[in-house]
Amino acid sequence: MSEAESERGGGRWRRGARIAFLLLSAPTLLVAALYAVLYLQPGHEPTPGALPAAASVTSAALAWPKQGKNQCGAYSLALALRVYGHEAEGADLVDVVSHRLSWSEALSGTLPWKIQGELSRRRLTRETFTAAGHPAQDRLGPVRAHLAAGAPVLLLIESERGSQHYVLALGYSSAGLDLYDPNFTPDPARPEVTLDDNGERPGNRTLSEARVLELWSRGGGGGLYRWWYLPVRSLS
Repeated sequence: MSEAESERGGGRWRRGARIAFLLLSAPTLLVAALYAVLYLQPGHEPTPGALPAAASVTSAALAWPKQGKNQCGAYSLALALRVYGHEAEGADLVDVVSHRLSWSEALSGTLPWKIQGELSRRRLTRETFTAAGHPAQDRLGPVRAHLAAGAPVLLLIESERGSQHYVLALGYSSAGLDLYDPNFTPDPARPEVTLDDNGERPGNRTLSEARVLELWSRGGGGGLYRWWYLPVRSLS
């Protein structure tokens, strides 16, 4: 066999091996996709009954840490964990729950099931919900109910910068929803933390109900994880 024929044969073998690898990988990828779409899709909660006019969660935060790029999931989760006495820093959780794709900043960030896995590991609830089935005027009802019960709630919204963004709800009042937004305006004197616009209310900013609903309606992507929320509670 000539050198050219040998090279052509090797090329065909390599192409065949790549095709075989893709064919063998396809079922695994399909199963993983179905698992994410079906098993990990949020559930539905009923509309709650009467709730107090205002409620708040003890946040155990002396300052509001400022996230780095695509780190909102890790920072929001860290604060929720500290509510239950866990030692957690957003910067430390980035490598645990977040990912960075060198070829796509837009697709970098934190996937919901990574947050769920870390909560499960720490013996906290991992169940997520969607408010998609509720009328617009009732969508924040279940979130308020969890806050009234003392549980912080992770929300997946669209940020004012137009990207997918996690924030942590810590309370509500007639003014709206009290949030820890890890990407809020940095403090000029301490850029590692954000400004605090909430005073005695929890979180670093408050958004009106209409504004929350507007941003929340654009959370998720591809029809998945729309109106997504995760109340963080103890299993004990």
